Amino acid sequence: MKEKLYQAYDKGILDDNLKQMFCFDQFEWQDKLILAYERFAVKEGKLYYKHVFYVTNKEGKTEFTIQTENSPISVELGGPKYAIGMDKDGVHSTFGFIPEDFNYDDLKSIIIKILDKQVNSVSSSTTGSPKKEKK
Repeated sequence: MKEKLYQAYDKGILDDNLKQMFCFDQFEWQDKLILAYERFAVKEGKLYYKHVFYVTNKEGKTEFTIQTENSPISVELGGPKYAIGMDKDGVHSTFGFIPEDFNYDDLKSIIIKILDKQVNSVSSSTTGSPKKEKK
C-alpha cells in the first residue's frame, strides 16, 4: 500500500491531505488518540519532519507532536539520519537518534516511552512563546 501511495505521489495524482502525507497508524495512549503520519517529501541536506505522531485530545485537537527529524549534521558526521523530537508548549526537545531503516515497532516503543516520561530529552530549546496557563 505504501509503495502505491509513493507512486501516486510521484505522479502528482493525490488530492487534499494526501498531497503531503498519509496516516499509517493510529493507537490510543491513556485518554489520547495518537495519529502517525509519514510525509512523502524528502528534503536532502535540510531539516524536515518525516514521521509525525500527532497527540490529540478528546476533542480531536492536536496537543503536541513527536516526530522523526532528518538530521543533516548527524548524516554528515556519519551518524543516523533521524533524530526523534517533540514540539510541545513552545519547546522543542530531542530524544536521541534512530537509523533510516528502523523497524516501526521500535519507533512506536520509543514514542510510548517518551509519552510515559521513561526517556529524558538530550536537549531542549524554546521555539516560540509557551502557552500561558489560564488562572
